[in-house]
Amino acid sequence: MDKKLEQSYQMLIEESIASGVVRIGKNGDEQRKAPRFQVKDGAISVRVEPTFEILDLSATGMAFLSDISFKPGSTITLFLEETTGVQAFVIGCVMMETDPDLLETRYRVQCRFDNEEHGRMVLLMMSEVNKLGI
Repeated sequence: MDKKLEQSYQMLIEESIASGVVRIGKNGDEQRKAPRFQVKDGAISVRVEPTFEILDLSATGMAFLSDISFKPGSTITLFLEETTGVQAFVIGCVMMETDPDLLETRYRVQCRFDNEEHGRMVLLMMSEVNKLGI
């Protein structure tokens, strides 16, 4: 570990213990390896990558079913089989019929691949893993 980083970290712990902000358990009741600090007004964002059902696929693009809307004209990266990332351009996003009792909204998202060669690679990969209806 970086010596300066380690020194700064140890100083932070010592100052926090001295001020009473951090308490380290005695008598063997401390189970943490490192002390935990309370955070004021801190926020974090987490990027979540949901999965969507592919409706159809061609060398030039694909359509998928989504529970969130995508803005036409935006560029997105599609990850197929959690390995291959392909750039695509959203050309359409249309709300589908939903079940009013479930308050469920679905969208048909249509994308054009940035590169037709990538689309062909996606088709071949999906064929290799037996995901095409052939």
